Amino acid sequence: MTPADPADHPSHSHHIVLVVGTARDDDEEMVTTLLRAGFDALAVESGAATLALMDGGVTPCVLLIDVDTLPDMHPLRLWDALQRRDEASRPTSFLLSDEAIDATTARDVDIGHFLRKPVTSERLVEIVERHCPRRLFPRFTSADER
Repeated sequence: MTPADPADHPSHSHHIVLVVGTARDDDEEMVTTLLRAGFDALAVESGAATLALMDGGVTPCVLLIDVDTLPDMHPLRLWDALQRRDEASRPTSFLLSDEAIDATTARDVDIGHFLRKPVTSERLVEIVERHCPRRLFPRFTSADER
């Protein structure tokens, strides 16, 4: 995953889906799936980078936090930082994990959105489209898709 650069985000930043976690095939696949489905999706490698993007004006519609790959802070610390933001700038956030114990922890701290990995492409798109608009004109993710 390449680090997110705030200069690269579109001006309609409240339509972005942020996928937070380090470079792993399933995280990259989520970004690619969302781009192909017509959403703006951006990979962010850390909790600190996510908060910095949001402090810089990016207000994503959905945050997908990969519990298993967040390198710099515990996912619940990121969740807590998000909950302290004003409600208008707080994205719908989902914790993703392949560990059942994380679902219990999520329930214990009142996190309503938990997804057990692996998440199918269809399910991912279904979840995101409840919270984010699609682009009017889809962008191609590589030259061979044109």
